[in-house]
Order: sequence, then structure tokens, then C-alpha cells
Amino acid sequence: MIKTDTGGGAPELPLEAQQELEQLCTVEVKQGLSLVALIGNQMSETKGSAAEVFDTLDSFNIRMICYGASPHNLCFLLDEGEAKDAVKALHEDLFE
Repeated sequence: MIKTDTGGGAPELPLEAQQELEQLCTVEVKQGLSLVALIGNQMSETKGSAAEVFDTLDSFNIRMICYGASPHNLCFLLDEGEAKDAVKALHEDLFE
């Protein structure tokens, strides 16, 4: 279970989960990040779709990418302050 502080902030990693993970790897919890997901039919099978997305996002600092886990989505993590601008840029380039 993920706990959220009473101030409505970001979820916190339970101490027990962090301790268990630390037995296997180094754990570093980051705050202030946003996950943006693009959803579409068979995106992983459409040639050039990732290139178009990442060309649009070239000026943003992408922290993590998840692509191919599902044929229908592409997700990336970036600083919270850049998320709205990234979504706006994607919308303009992909849908307008």
C-alpha cells in the first residue's frame, strides 16, 4: 500500500518496501516528477512513431522512458514543471 501525506502531496514509499528493495539494490526516491503517457493502437508497430515523439520532446529533459511494455503506449518521466509544456508540444505536433 502506498501512503500519501496528509497535505495531499506525493505518495510515499512505505519503509518496509524500501528496506526490502535495499537488500537488492540502491533505492533513491525522487519527488517533483510527472509521468506523461501517450496511448494509441499498435504504437510499437508503427514505424517512426517514437522518433516523431522524441523529436518533439528534444528540448525537454526526459528522465525515464517506458516503451514496448505494451503495444499501445509510450510513457516518459520528466520534471513536474515541464509536464504541461511537453503535453502541449506533443498535442500541437501530433494532433494539429
